[in-house]
Amino acid sequence: MLSFIFDFLNQSALIIKDWLFRISNGNIDISTEKIQTYLDFIILTLFIILLYKPLRIITFKIRYNIKENRLWRLKYIEENLHPSFSVYKKERMKEKCYIRTKIQKDTPSKYEEPYTAIANSVYSDFISHFINKVFNEDNTTERLYCILAGSGMGKSTALVNLFISYIMHYKQNKMPYDIRLFSLANGDVINSIQKVDKKYRTILLLDALDENIEAVDNLELFMNKLETACKDFKFVLLSCRTQFFPDEEAQLKESKLVKDGNNKGYAAYTTFYISPFDDNDVKVYIKRVFSFFQFKKRKKAMSIVNKEDCKYLLVRPMILSHMKQLVNDKREYKYTIDIYDSIVEFWLDREVGRESDEIRLERKNLLRSLSEELAKNIYLNKDERKGYYISADDFKNFLLSHNINKDIHFRERSLINRDAIGYIKFSHKSFLEYFIAYKCAFSEMYINDFTGMDIAKRMYLELCKKKCEEFLNHNGNQIQYSQHKKEKLNNQITLFKVKDFKSRWLDCVENIHLTTTSKILTDILKEDNLIWYNNINILDIHINDSNIQYLKLLKKFSNIHTIR
Repeated sequence: MLSFIFDFLNQSALIIKDWLFRISNGNIDISTEKIQTYLDFIILTLFIILLYKPLRIITFKIRYNIKENRLWRLKYIEENLHPSFSVYKKERMKEKCYIRTKIQKDTPSKYEEPYTAIANSVYSDFISHFINKVFNEDNTTERLYCILAGSGMGKSTALVNLFISYIMHYKQNKMPYDIRLFSLANGDVINSIQKVDKKYRTILLLDALDENIEAVDNLELFMNKLETACKDFKFVLLSCRTQFFPDEEAQLKESKLVKDGNNKGYAAYTTFYISPFDDNDVKVYIKRVFSFFQFKKRKKAMSIVNKEDCKYLLVRPMILSHMKQLVNDKREYKYTIDIYDSIVEFWLDREVGRESDEIRLERKNLLRSLSEELAKNIYLNKDERKGYYISADDFKNFLLSHNINKDIHFRERSLINRDAIGYIKFSHKSFLEYFIAYKCAFSEMYINDFTGMDIAKRMYLELCKKKCEEFLNHNGNQIQYSQHKKEKLNNQITLFKVKDFKSRWLDCVENIHLTTTSKILTDILKEDNLIWYNNINILDIHINDSNIQYLKLLKKFSNIHTIR
């Protein structure tokens, strides 16, 4: 149509030129090209005028639809994402340093080093796999999924990203299934699940099975309750620490209540493992954190992640997110506890604000002491509260019991957070375990069974090892050891002085050959149920007094091969 009109106007330009020439008696002689330019401008203007209103309507509809979908998505997320995930939602919006989560079928634990697991496994993009291959009508057989990973590997972040990405993938009224996300760490999670409408067309995401107190106490009993609540959902995906299960055989296998898609039997759990970051992921992350002009910090960051004793930990997104603090700290990173020490020290510095050195030190000591006491309170009351948190009222009473009459407000990205419900909890369970490890190593608190607290046990043993090395090489004591395992000592120990020595520090020792005196043996056996009591193989006792009460204490040792 347009070409026809412009062809017509091209022919009319000559007619108009002749007409102008005639009526002006030859005084107006305009070139055909100029007349054609004027005509083109006039017709284009007319077309714009004619199309303005339809184009405006179309543009308005497009903008309205985009805005309407955006508002619908935001409203859907706001209404259906539990407040306990708010901190992860904020992180979801900051994608500059985000490395997409990958999953694999093989457990990374089968490899000697976690960071090599991805190089030897077939892996997929977590979000793309579930949105495109799992959550669709073609998947009529597999309904139950389990995502396993170690501490700090980004399980919660991955589920929040999947929740939001699934919603962003569809327009309003085009989502094939609704989607919900709950934390199993919340004591009333079963009630929340039961209240969901239209379960048959809803995807259910469940985070942190290992943080549910009932599951820690009796997994089979809790799974019966959970599967009863989940049996009508279209798809169920739950996450858990790998270490929560003693071995692969103990992992979730077949449901006892949830039917498969064809109702031929009970559905089995399809298990995936979150892949550790590979070397390229770590390099990309560090390049995003430190610009090209911060090449010195880049170099230091790479030197930290390449340390053999720390590499297993620094492939974890949660730890890498603190890389700036780790780079700015001058300490040497030998153990897991060293890395957490640096992160906690940075947090304390931020929380105390800008004051004189004396006031800052006082506030830091107070905040650290309160954090340890808070961790202890949360841990000891976890069964009653059914989770690793403390309510707002209990927190006020906790502060009053420590002579603090005002509430404490933590900054953004604090290690301790208050969610929208008012629950106070550590931003990551491993920080709770960090403070528990310190309480166990240096105070009256002691845990015999670290079930569900594998990171706390590791850090506790590291602290014991550091103190043993520091103490036993001084004060006339002796220590000879070879590294049988990275986190343990295999020692011949001579103890003649025990001032300021806590016998629990020997918990890091395996196959102990202990040489000491009857009096010292009596002194160091004051505490009950320590781990190291069962690790003594050979005991040499120098009887240097008439006290033979220590003989009764020998009953505490269950594994002694020789007493001399």
